[in-house]
Amino acid sequence: MIALALAALAACAKPTTAPAAGVQKLKGTVLETKNSGGVTYVHLKSGADERWVVTAPTDVKAGAAVTVQIVDNVAFGRIEEAAVKVEKAEGSDAKTVAEIWASKSALKDRQVVVRAKVVKFLPSIMGKNWMHVRDGSGSHANGDDDLAVISDDPAKVGSVVTLTGTLRVDKDFGAGYQYPVIIEGAKLK
Repeated sequence: MIALALAALAACAKPTTAPAAGVQKLKGTVLETKNSGGVTYVHLKSGADERWVVTAPTDVKAGAAVTVQIVDNVAFGRIEEAAVKVEKAEGSDAKTVAEIWASKSALKDRQVVVRAKVVKFLPSIMGKNWMHVRDGSGSHANGDDDLAVISDDPAKVGSVVTLTGTLRVDKDFGAGYQYPVIIEGAKLK
């Protein structure tokens, strides 16, 4: 998304042709700005409306009156993740993500096996690798579609892994990091 925004902004910053008739411009007062990822986000008040606009890096300050040229064909949004569908691992300890959530009290401090897709990976936090995995079971609305996992093993986002680890329930790491369900000491295949 940032790359797309930068490409659009670069085209805007150094036009190679004169702007087409009817190019829209937005005038307003800057309420606040945030610089991130090589762009500037500007919270702009225009009449009764407020909106965020993305510009090439700039040093505009709150209270400044500005005009922003609107770039067509650029859409910003949140990508909805494609549905995950991973077959359940084999074996008596094998569970789906939803089964682990549903049986968390019975499985507490027991070894579990789950095959799932790595959807988030954070290396070297408190000396361990942290990840989130999903297999397509459960639902986001119920909160039983995702498992947090701690491992010494590395993983790549998007890879399907079979992991074996100890299920912990109501784990509190302090500083607001509490997990109703988490797998610790996971070994990945």
